[in-house]
Amino acid sequence: MMTPLVKGYLEADAERTKRILQRIALGRIGQPEEIGGALVFLASDASRYITGATIAIDGGWTAS
Repeated sequence: MMTPLVKGYLEADAERTKRILQRIALGRIGQPEEIGGALVFLASDASRYITGATIAIDGGWTAS
């Protein structure tokens, strides 16, 4: 997610940033507000039967 710390890290090395973006299926760094949908779902009754699951909110990073 594009936090101030990540922004500084990415701005420090353009080549590293290029390599990182190549691994993300959506081709961009996620924004913090993009986590909200999963949080709303997990806080709702729609997720009441979910236990011990990992939900990757990573733009496809883990799929590569």
